[in-house]
Amino acid sequence: QYFVVETDTNGCLATSTRQNIVVSGIINELPEKSVIIYPNPSNGSWRLTVSNELLGSIAEVFDATGRQVFKSSVSNQQSVIDMSGIASGVYELRITGHGYGLVRKLVKM
Repeated sequence: QYFVVETDTNGCLATSTRQNIVVSGIINELPEKSVIIYPNPSNGSWRLTVSNELLGSIAEVFDATGRQVFKSSVSNQQSVIDMSGIASGVYELRITGHGYGLVRKLVKM
């Protein structure tokens, strides 16, 4: 049985009174070694190595404003994320698919 507990800005707690709460969107986390990204930081090109569980997943990179700047299917255990044409900064890599998901930070020098 699950309950939702909310904390307001004053620190007061409220617990849901509904008995049937549907939980959706939970993604299985992968072991740390399931994804290797290097070099990081980089000049805009990263090598990506993934475990078999992530083949067929989608790799997306977002900038600090949440705008998608890269998207590709993960079709091989080893691939390259090439973002050499975009500005230096910190980006977020999201790989999702097959009930798995992970997020990693990418730094472009």
